[in-house]
Amino acid sequence: MKRLIAAGIIAVLIFAVSFTGATVINSAVETAEQKIEQIQKLDEIKSSKKGEDFYYFWEQKRELLAVFVNHEKIDEIGRLSAKMVSAERLEKKSELFEAANEILFIIRGLREDEQFSLYTLL
Repeated sequence: MKRLIAAGIIAVLIFAVSFTGATVINSAVETAEQKIEQIQKLDEIKSSKKGEDFYYFWEQKRELLAVFVNHEKIDEIGRLSAKMVSAERLEKKSELFEAANEILFIIRGLREDEQFSLYTLL
């Protein structure tokens, strides 16, 4: 009976960690998507600072997301966000939008890869 109770407790803990991870990922992805979509709607980038805002947002979220998500994808988004800041400062609109599109593609992939399911529990 003790083993059954221990197994039940372990199963509940695994479920709780997986559910927490899915919640954290979905929240971060949703906010990141909104920030990137704001960047994509820019007509003029001279005084916007939207790329810089995303960069600092991502720097805050990356450590927490590293617990639940593939590190290569997190690093790639970090590299692209730095590229966005550089393009924004140099007022290179095409490079800014290119980096934003790549980030959006990776972020949407994160949501699909890390969906809460029986597979992610195991």
